[in-house]
Amino acid sequence: MTAPAPRRGTPTWRGRWPGLVWAVPLAALIIVAYLGLQAFARQGIDVVVTFESAHGARAGDTPVVYKGVRIGRVTKIEVSKDIRHVDMTLRLEPRARNALRDGARFWMIGAQPSLTDLSSLSAVVSGVSIGAAPGSGAPRRHFVGLDAPPPVPPGEPGSYYVLAGADLGAMRVGAGVYYQGLEVGRVTRVTLDTAQGFRVTAFVAAPYDRLVKPDSLFYGAKALEVRLTRTGLAARLGPGNSALAGGVEFATPAEAQGEPQSLSGATFHFYPDLDGAELGPVGPEVVYHASIAGGGGLRPGAPVLLEGFPIGRVLGRRLTLDDAAGRTAAVVQIAIAPERLGLSDEIRDGAALSPDDWRRRTNPVLARLIRRGYRLQLSQSPPVLGPAGLELVRLDSPPPVTEPLASGALPAAGVASLGSVIARADGLLRSAQAVPLAEIGQNLRQLTGRLDALAGSPQVADSLGHLHAALANLDQITADVRPQAGPLAAKLAQAADSLDQAAAAAKRALGGGGAAADASLPDTLQQVTAAARALRTLADDLDRHPEAVLKGKGRP
Repeated sequence: MTAPAPRRGTPTWRGRWPGLVWAVPLAALIIVAYLGLQAFARQGIDVVVTFESAHGARAGDTPVVYKGVRIGRVTKIEVSKDIRHVDMTLRLEPRARNALRDGARFWMIGAQPSLTDLSSLSAVVSGVSIGAAPGSGAPRRHFVGLDAPPPVPPGEPGSYYVLAGADLGAMRVGAGVYYQGLEVGRVTRVTLDTAQGFRVTAFVAAPYDRLVKPDSLFYGAKALEVRLTRTGLAARLGPGNSALAGGVEFATPAEAQGEPQSLSGATFHFYPDLDGAELGPVGPEVVYHASIAGGGGLRPGAPVLLEGFPIGRVLGRRLTLDDAAGRTAAVVQIAIAPERLGLSDEIRDGAALSPDDWRRRTNPVLARLIRRGYRLQLSQSPPVLGPAGLELVRLDSPPPVTEPLASGALPAAGVASLGSVIARADGLLRSAQAVPLAEIGQNLRQLTGRLDALAGSPQVADSLGHLHAALANLDQITADVRPQAGPLAAKLAQAADSLDQAAAAAKRALGGGGAAADASLPDTLQQVTAAARALRTLADDLDRHPEAVLKGKGRP
């Protein structure tokens, strides 16, 4: 059966999809598009950072790192349009896009090698790298870089404090901030405040910034501190890298531990060392002056002591001449802290005491000490070698007071304690010189010479030889007597036995009653018996000690 022929006018339908021959080009197109999109996504983001100098950075080689992880590289280096700087093009990974905002930081790592930064030392071998930190403002693609890493990583939580002082020592930017030897921050800025002062900005990281109180003491950290104290030589190693970059230490007195934390931006006085910090002003101060001979060696900040306790400090001194008496002296300006004398701050009518009020309260305390014989003297701790200071000392015969205390003058002793110490030392030296050490040494040398001469004398050697020969002869005689002592002891024992037998026979004869007994016979028999006993004892001694024939019987 044949199929019906199609009708005229009926259209013929074809497939909508091309043949399999078009599948391969279509798949290739899809793969190329995917690879292109992937390459575009991996291309990264280009930013331009302006530096003062290239510092050895190389295009295509110098990495960009964030927290130790590589996030890009330098692709282009060229001189900026102003011909004063260098523009570096950095290609960063796409995931860094959200970090490229206002506040983002870029800096050179290793451009300025320093012993205080180990990462900068590695750059000497491996080359410099670019450090980065994210920002949080509006998006940007051009930044100004730093030639050195920032002392504090951007975004680090903590507080900044300002330290004002006259002597910074070896401290510089990047030095550590320490609390009881633990590094808790960094010095971020050092500026000249006045012709005689500096201002230091110190960062203390959280949570250690809670340890900073209004009464905290900030002072310089020393690499090695060697001090002469009353008990001997004391040495202390500085914390961290203070030997290389200096540093700042701070401490909070025990009575101030309950105070609230100081707010960021608070200003503190900076002291050169811990001693200066502890002797620093405590509350208000009352200023006095004293004329002290030999006081030119006092330095500003030297302590004023009372019974070993600091009660003030030296503010300054100046030289004075007494033409009439032909003497010189130093007028020393002294600041006494009333609170160190046990005077508390009293509030009157809601206001603190004024300087005049403090002076009126301090003068009676010092007046009582002066009446009891206390005078200012130069002191050194330890004596002779330690730094100079002042001390209120009670004297048995104090010099008279020449100026009233109301005028602000404190009486001083006529002879400084330093001179007294030197005088005592000189007296000891004179006493030592008075000892006839030379004569004693001469006598010892003569005695030693005589002993040497006696030991080497030929008479002594000859006497020792004769003594040795005599002892040898005695040993020979003892050896000769020893074999003869045995038979002698045996004969003595036989004689003792014979005497015993004779005595026994006589007793039997007397006891038989054959003849009249003589009255003297019992005594005779007793003597014979005693003689036999003596002979037997002698025989036993010779048997045990044959040398007794020569030396005799030893005494008990």
